[in-house]
This record gives sequence, C-alpha cells and structure tokens, in this order.
Amino acid sequence: MPIARRFLGWDRPLLAAAVDELLSLFGQAASLDLGEVIVVTPGAAAGRRLLELLVDRATNEHRPLVPPRFVTQGELPELLYETKL
Repeated sequence: MPIARRFLGWDRPLLAAAVDELLSLFGQAASLDLGEVIVVTPGAAAGRRLLELLVDRATNEHRPLVPPRFVTQGELPELLYETKL
C-alpha cells in the first residue's frame, strides 16, 4: 500500500479517531493484523497510548492483534530512504 496521509478532523479525540481509521483500513479480517503498518506519532507517549487503545479494542472484540510499528517524527526520515552501505 502506498504512503497515505489521513486527516481525522477535530470533532472527537484524535487517538480514538486514529484507532477507528486504522481498524477501518486494516481490520477487516478475523484478526487485527497491522504488522505491515507504520504509524508516525509526535512523540513516544502518543505511540504508547495509541497502542494501549488498540489493545483495548482488540480485547473487547475478541480478536488477536498484531500491532503496527510506531515511530516518532524524528525517526521517519530514516525509513524513507535506503542507506548506500
């Protein structure tokens, strides 16, 4: 899947909207397999809280979760290019 930006709006809490968006895009099967997804957050705390919300949702729906990879803004540039050596 190509890189995609998603605008979630201001009408509800951001992390709850992010969980709903992730599950609408990647959670159609019996499991919540987000292993191929990279989520960029402004800081590590936001990534930890988003993971906590994903685990809560998976537990409530009785579905196994493969969590996405969480990176911060500072780690993102290294993922966008390949090192030459």
